[in-house]
Amino acid sequence: MEWLLWGLGSVAAFGVWGVVVRRVLDAVDWRLVAIVSFPGYLLPLAGLWAAAPADVDGLTADLALKAVIGGALAQTGVFFLYLSLDWGGKASVVVPITALYPVVTIVGASLFLGESPSPGQLVGALLAVAAVGLVAWGERRPATQAGPEEVGATVPDPPDDSSPPPTR
Repeated sequence: MEWLLWGLGSVAAFGVWGVVVRRVLDAVDWRLVAIVSFPGYLLPLAGLWAAAPADVDGLTADLALKAVIGGALAQTGVFFLYLSLDWGGKASVVVPITALYPVVTIVGASLFLGESPSPGQLVGALLAVAAVGLVAWGERRPATQAGPEEVGATVPDPPDDSSPPPTR
């Protein structure tokens, strides 16, 4: 069950990260955050390499390319998360929505790796989607409560004070 501790560590790190990133994106452009945060990615990697150097004996060019593609996909996901936050998404909604990527992984593993999800995994995936839906739904307001600019309506110009009052 050691894996569970590592998983919970990941949950804690990503949870705090979502709050920190939201705060930074309130102040600067998402592209700047992506560039400036790069050394932050290298620090844990350097620590990992120092503590437990990887065995590179079985690494082929094909596997290295697949690993690079995986890293590019992960970073693309981070960019989309930054964009979502930068465009006004609340961290309490955006981060849980982006945490649904395991559902995509379950489908992809079934389609491309020949894995069969267990009934528990399927129920868990459905519950995760429902949970995130509830989190996102809690942020929605009926259109009647939203301001006109929020629902795409045009705001009428204020009345001109020089016009005569309406007659009855």
